[in-house]
Amino acid sequence: MNNSQALLKTVICDDHPIVLEGLSAILSAEKGFYIQKITQTGEELLYAISQLQPDIILIDAHLKNELGFDLIHKIKAICSTDYSPNIFIITSYMDEYMVSKALQNGAAIVTGK
Repeated sequence: MNNSQALLKTVICDDHPIVLEGLSAILSAEKGFYIQKITQTGEELLYAISQLQPDIILIDAHLKNELGFDLIHKIKAICSTDYSPNIFIITSYMDEYMVSKALQNGAAIVTGK
C-alpha cells in the first residue's frame, strides 16, 4: 500500500519561496500529510488541482497577480460534484474584510502564517 493513500494529500500555493519551503517542511514532518505539489501562481495551482485532486489546498491570500480568495471560485469551478477539497487561506495580513470574503467564497479556514 502506498503511504500517500492514507495521508491528506496537500497542495500549497504561495509566491514566496521561503514560505513554501517552510510550510512544506512543517507539514511533511507532521503525521497525516503528504505534500503533492507546491506552486507559486494561481495558474500553477489550478493545473495541479485538476491533475492531483488534493484533499487540502493552502493558498496565500495575496499572490503577485491574484488574491487567494478569488481563486476559490476558480477551484470550485474545476471540481467535480464528487470532489470538494478543503481550502485554507493563509495570510500575513489578516483583516476582517479579507477573512469575511474568504469564508463567503468557500474557504474552510483563514489563518495567519
